[in-house]
Amino acid sequence: MATRYTQQFKEIAVQYYFDHKELSFARCADDLGVYKTTLSKWVELYKENSIGDSTRELGNYFCNKENIRLRKKLKNTQNDLEILKKAINVFNK
Repeated sequence: MATRYTQQFKEIAVQYYFDHKELSFARCADDLGVYKTTLSKWVELYKENSIGDSTRELGNYFCNKENIRLRKKLKNTQNDLEILKKAINVFNK
């Protein structure tokens, strides 16, 4: 079963790696209690999402998927509300 890590833990882990450049991925991962491949994936994702934007916060990548999910949910809820408003108008006539 895969372990789920919180966004905060991922951010701390990536920051730990950047703060300890003298250590290898394997050593940093061992210090954090995660697999080397997991840490390297988080670091690569952070690097991919911060190219050309030095002001981007560390957690932006990890928040992006949640933001997309919430925007879709909001749009669906707005559509449902519009349908209910129309139905009320039909029944009130």
